[in-house]
Amino acid sequence: MRLFVLTRHAHSTLNVEDRVNGDPSVPVPLTADGRAEAACSTAWCTSCDGTCTVSRTRFSGSSSTSVCIWPFKQSPSGLGRVRSVEMRLFALTRHAHSTLNVEDRVNGDPSVPVPLTADGRAEAARLGHQLSQLPFDLCVHTRFGRTRETADQILAGRDVPRLVEPLLDDIDVGELEGGSLAAYRAWKSAHRRDEPFPGGESLDDAARRYATAFRRLVDRPERAVLVVCHEIPLRYALNAAAGSAGLDGPEHAIPNATPYLFDEAALARAAARIGALLDP
Repeated sequence: MRLFVLTRHAHSTLNVEDRVNGDPSVPVPLTADGRAEAACSTAWCTSCDGTCTVSRTRFSGSSSTSVCIWPFKQSPSGLGRVRSVEMRLFALTRHAHSTLNVEDRVNGDPSVPVPLTADGRAEAARLGHQLSQLPFDLCVHTRFGRTRETADQILAGRDVPRLVEPLLDDIDVGELEGGSLAAYRAWKSAHRRDEPFPGGESLDDAARRYATAFRRLVDRPERAVLVVCHEIPLRYALNAAAGSAGLDGPEHAIPNATPYLFDEAALARAAARIGALLDP
């Protein structure tokens, strides 16, 4: 599978000045916002079967992105031939903007209804447009309505099988359910990762089930999988796949309805790194 990621350039000074430029010799720098939009990171992994790119690519929410794929072969040096390598793609995204984001409240109970906002539905529809050329074999979402509603918007008009994966559910915050985001953060800062929320689960226990979910995804047969989940599992996946010393950084704030791409090796690496950090 070959992957082509097409995107418009990030926000530039021309966008601010409402001017046009068709001469490549004229300097037009990105703005500070544009440099932030374009932030992405790419890791390279090399094996005896060839060198491939493992991308943690964030598509800017203000840029329209199209993706196409095709079977391919690749060699370590770019020369010669090696056996065909089948690339698998996992597009992970946080759900779109919800009423919780407006109210700054927390929710770890999937039975509590939390709908998307109008902005959230528009975000998810825009993401669907960006991913419209990817032939997903499967869509995975959690038991939370906001992930299902996001998936509905992304895949509107497409017949893609669905799978509900409770292992990717948001963290169970127990007695903090429905409370303020500030209270949730204050409790976290005052307790260790292995201490469960009152009546709920610990961050470490949630991380372990996320690692199990990632391994289950890797073990599935589908080539292209859309995964709509929550901020914490996506944050952990990004940091663990990059080999970070902790699960909460350097990537921390994960924007709504923004796709992050993992190949099979990257997702497997994320699961393994979570395990190594929690149970060395």
